[in-house]
Amino acid sequence: MKPNLNREELAIIKEVNYIGTMETAIRECNHCGPTLFKLNSQNRWICIPCDKATTVRSRKNKKAKLMEERGGKCNRCGFDNVIALHWHHTDPLMGDRAEYTLLQDTSYKKMKEHTDKYCELICSNCHIIHHQSTPALNSRQPQ
Repeated sequence: MKPNLNREELAIIKEVNYIGTMETAIRECNHCGPTLFKLNSQNRWICIPCDKATTVRSRKNKKAKLMEERGGKCNRCGFDNVIALHWHHTDPLMGDRAEYTLLQDTSYKKMKEHTDKYCELICSNCHIIHHQSTPALNSRQPQ
């Protein structure tokens, strides 16, 4: 969302704190107007909202491409609506959640290697049924 700042206020504001010690500043973006920028790893100013949008788009594109390569349907029941397809880790104890989250931002090649080796493409219904029928994975199993 664009801050309601006029040109004089923008000239007064030099830097603001964003997260930790990250250097930030209010600057003019061609797409967003006056907004918060950060220094990237190449020491260049980038618009934070545009950077977030690019990250989300990249993650969605990689996931869609991987699912399409796997047939784009559930391996168990054949359901083919991509919105409801999940990556099910066949060995859920092989790593922790933080490791899985970091995979989203790795290269397509690394993501493909991981999903080919450790994941099955299934729909949300089959995923829930699998976890509810596996007592070791379900701590809320009815007694």
